[in-house]
Amino acid sequence: VRTHRLNLLKAIAAASAENPALALKSALLNSVPAVGLILTAALLAQLPELGKGSRQRLTALVGLAPFNRDSGTMRGRRTIWGGRGAVRRILFMGALVGMRHNPVIKAMYERLRAAGKPAKVALTACMRRLLTILNAMLRDGASCHLVPPFAAPAARVPPHKPGTRRRAPADAFTPRHAWGVSRPRRPP
Repeated sequence: VRTHRLNLLKAIAAASAENPALALKSALLNSVPAVGLILTAALLAQLPELGKGSRQRLTALVGLAPFNRDSGTMRGRRTIWGGRGAVRRILFMGALVGMRHNPVIKAMYERLRAAGKPAKVALTACMRRLLTILNAMLRDGASCHLVPPFAAPAARVPPHKPGTRRRAPADAFTPRHAWGVSRPRRPP
């Protein structure tokens, strides 16, 4: 079984290396901690809309968008259902790994658990966040820069002198929607 699995992984890697467009997408996806060869291959094969659609549309396609069960004055629970189950199952495993190795996903999971959310609800939110991060990366063609959304700045900013303008350094990066995907700032 182990040799069969290794042969399959080698075949997947060889197939993605033959096509330059797939190789570029694969390299971008693999730059994220918690995204491995299996998740990359599954997303590229079973979710060709990745990088082309909006985050709302993609989460609905995969089946991670919460749908309500309301009728009249009765308010039901919001649940996820439908969509591409195979992609959802693989994203579940990616989110589990992300809880340990990806600081953005880990911080989000811990924040939701501290707020009292059940573990599966928090993990489903992490799956959706991971899919959103991967979609933004492929859409923008950017690699992953891990910047947790509520992390303290790395260096202390010197106090601002009154009457002068603050300027960011030319090589400064700004987090894009605090997803971990960064773009260089435009020059002032």
